[in-house]
Amino acid sequence: MFKKRSKTTKRITVYRPHVLEAERPIQVVAPMPSMPRMHTVPTVIGDLLLLAILGLTTALVVMVGMMPQSGHSRAYASINIYGGSGDSLRSLTTNAKEPPKAKAGKGQKLPTITAARPIVQGPPVVACAGKTVMNIVAHEDDDLLFINPDISHDLARHDCVRTVYITAGDDGRGANYLQRREAGSRAAYNVMLHAAGPWDYQQISLSSGTPITAANPQNNPNVSLLFLRLPDGNLGGDGFPATDYQSITKLRSGAISDITSVDGSQTYNSSQLVDTLVALMEQYHPVRINTQAQDDNPIVADHSDHITTSAYTAQAAAVYTAQAHTQVTVHYFMGYPIRAMLANLPKADIAQKSAAFFAYAVNDPGVCTSMQLCSSTRSSYGLYLERQYVGID
Repeated sequence: MFKKRSKTTKRITVYRPHVLEAERPIQVVAPMPSMPRMHTVPTVIGDLLLLAILGLTTALVVMVGMMPQSGHSRAYASINIYGGSGDSLRSLTTNAKEPPKAKAGKGQKLPTITAARPIVQGPPVVACAGKTVMNIVAHEDDDLLFINPDISHDLARHDCVRTVYITAGDDGRGANYLQRREAGSRAAYNVMLHAAGPWDYQQISLSSGTPITAANPQNNPNVSLLFLRLPDGNLGGDGFPATDYQSITKLRSGAISDITSVDGSQTYNSSQLVDTLVALMEQYHPVRINTQAQDDNPIVADHSDHITTSAYTAQAAAVYTAQAHTQVTVHYFMGYPIRAMLANLPKADIAQKSAAFFAYAVNDPGVCTSMQLCSSTRSSYGLYLERQYVGID
């Protein structure tokens, strides 16, 4: 693996293609109460579509992983996934009586997700049989598109994997889209883990006192997805009206003094965001950090959130190594620009990467859901699945 440095060329703006927007429009609807899975006509059709899109093995993993589990006494987060018709396609069970109200804040807010456990001081510290790898990315699909297949390989080696999502990836669309993307992440990691179980959600408090929403597969604390849920900054860093035009790019440049998560749970200034990332590193002690690349002169314009996430991660890693007196390797994975580079992944890695991403894609109407559809719609996602470019700093 090597880092591809591009020569200075004319900057081409490439927007995130919402290739299926007309076919599966987002409708923000009030969450419905969680109900046991019933094989009605809509759900049967949905299952057949899953089979057609993902194939038998992957579809079974996704469907079983989203079914209510009988006989469990523990509370799960209630997250309903909605299709373009507004019908509830999948929901995780819950035995919490009523979710708490969301905290008031800037922009459109996400309803608070019921925590599966009470708030605890710091993430659970687990004695890993292998090493700990931390992925820090901007959006819920960046780990799948740009870092994978490395994540699949880490999980296959039974390394501890902690993936941090800096933004909500909300694209200015509100709570429903955010929840769908987080559900997609869980489905993708189930595929990479070859598992089909439910996930526990909890609110954790870092040593700095910052609350973070975390999810892990039930009975598998070695894998964690951690959501900061800061506003998506849009391609150029200008933000969206729904979240008061906030972005981490503006925060880093000083254009805004602070930024509030879309669920209103936390407000950060630039130093506090760095401190939060450092606290996560101190808690989990990663030997390797995977993040996104900075490139001021790409052949294809990268997303502002990708570049800024890389800058914040590099700064936090430098602080962490100085404070902990330890060395950590940081891998910087290139984003959108790789679409203009040569395909460089072997077929086995493409197959692994595609299986995880297309499990995610079932929940995201803005992406293609098969290689055939990616090709027919000329979507960039099919190109990302065949490529990976990384450098080591």
